[in-house]
Amino acid sequence: MKIKKSYIVSLLGFIGLNLLSAQVNPSGKQSTAFTNPIIWADAPDLSITRNGNDFYLISTTMHLMPGAPVMHSRDLVHWEMSGYVFDTLNDNSKYDLLNGTVYGRGQWASSIRYYKGKYYVLFSPNDEPFKSYFYVTDNPEKGKWKLITRTRHFHDASLFFDDNDRTYVFTSNKVFELSSDFKEVIGNPDGTEVFQKDASETGLLEGNQIIKRNGKYYR
Repeated sequence: MKIKKSYIVSLLGFIGLNLLSAQVNPSGKQSTAFTNPIIWADAPDLSITRNGNDFYLISTTMHLMPGAPVMHSRDLVHWEMSGYVFDTLNDNSKYDLLNGTVYGRGQWASSIRYYKGKYYVLFSPNDEPFKSYFYVTDNPEKGKWKLITRTRHFHDASLFFDDNDRTYVFTSNKVFELSSDFKEVIGNPDGTEVFQKDASETGLLEGNQIIKRNGKYYR
């Protein structure tokens, strides 16, 4: 997988111009009127995936549980709750307010992806033991999300399945390839740099998302 910096654009702009107009309404004869904000709620760190006419969106709950809310829409305007990915997180005693708290941490900046009949979710709590969660379900509305594995921490990462059935995680300015069971990084353990950050960008980049359209990768 190779990403050219010239193809790096705003994900929200890409969704607005392509998903809402070209994909949901290819004929251009009908449209859904809307005003901003579309969702009257605190729904940060959005990630979205598509299966036919169904769109699923995941947001952040941080230290609140149940966590990882998933919403469903047919037009990217009207959204309804489908459920939560997990009931509780129990990585350490602080989730139970013992020996500290996880206030402002926990689940955040998740990635949701549909791939070959299944829905996948990836997120990494910014707390001990600093490991990612990988979940899967056949149906976000009827099925129970199943924890696949825990692997290394990826900050605000985007899960990506390429056309050649290889699986990647994109975070900040690097991409990592995962084994088919999601349990470990294969290839370069330090990741492959896909673009150089500006001199002022000294920290980790937030809310990373990556998608592919017409043979090009967009970040």
